[in-house]
Amino acid sequence: MGIRNLAFAFLTSRITKGVAAQIAFDKPALDQWKRVSLMGLDSLTSGTEINSLHQAVRESDCSRPGAAMTAESFEPSQMAVHAYTFAKYCASLRPTHILIERQRFRSAGHSAVQEWSLRVGMLEAMLYATIRTLTAERLLTDTTVEPMLPMRVNKYWFRDQDIPATGKQAKLAKIAIVSDMLQALDAKSAPFSVGSDVVEVVYSFDGKLPRGSAANKATKSLNKLDDMSDALLQGLAWLDWQQNRLKLINEGPVSLGIGG
Repeated sequence: MGIRNLAFAFLTSRITKGVAAQIAFDKPALDQWKRVSLMGLDSLTSGTEINSLHQAVRESDCSRPGAAMTAESFEPSQMAVHAYTFAKYCASLRPTHILIERQRFRSAGHSAVQEWSLRVGMLEAMLYATIRTLTAERLLTDTTVEPMLPMRVNKYWFRDQDIPATGKQAKLAKIAIVSDMLQALDAKSAPFSVGSDVVEVVYSFDGKLPRGSAANKATKSLNKLDDMSDALLQGLAWLDWQQNRLKLINEGPVSLGIGG
């Protein structure tokens, strides 16, 4: 989640029925994987629909008389424009689920609340409200919105590693995990496949992280890669959790190593 750096991943996975009509998720496909600035959403897609929408919303903005709207304005009226434009774009993808990273008000246990945290928190609330409005107006149907807790996701990916759930070390570890996944895309055991629109993004990400030097490279490119890693890992973790729920229903606790 971010305003100047908002990363998102669009994953699709077919649901199949196996033996005894048991339901399971197929290997997911990464169809979109982008990092955009909400201050310039025209770069979100090369199509004209989102551009026209953005312009129309700007023209209909009801800010106070005489208020100058600039690209760096964080006024609620302008943030509402960005939230609506992005939510409408997400709706155009017809998702079954939208996952929004849960924001925190304080960082590293500090008593002070940073101004940037308040801005991102405002954006988070606006996205929920806008998506709810689109749903109520039937512009978005059959879609569930769920929060994703970063610490819970990190603990899931670090479950076999001695890595803190937060902090710079966690960011570096997530970048390295994604790098390993991208380098294994040609293998049968790859955790996901990629669509044609994502190939260039994968190359630009993984091209900076040759095996054996992921941590060093990640340190230099942290601002460019950690948000992208978060978006992908949160989506993959959620799919794994759904798969585990199905196993629990179909095969019982033993399938997940619970009980004996």
